[in-house]
Amino acid sequence: MNEIDLTKVDFEKPFMAGLMDGMPGGFFVYRGDETKKIIYANQKLLDIFDCDT
Repeated sequence: MNEIDLTKVDFEKPFMAGLMDGMPGGFFVYRGDETKKIIYANQKLLDIFDCDT
């Protein structure tokens, strides 16, 4: 099975944004290195933590 490099996915494209925001719960993608930088968080996750951005 092929792995997908999520650091290169354009989450702003309508298909990807719709797919990720349509998930039934909170979802995020982060860098698995020492920075642990969040690359993407869907709207449901922002709602769970009461965040605007």
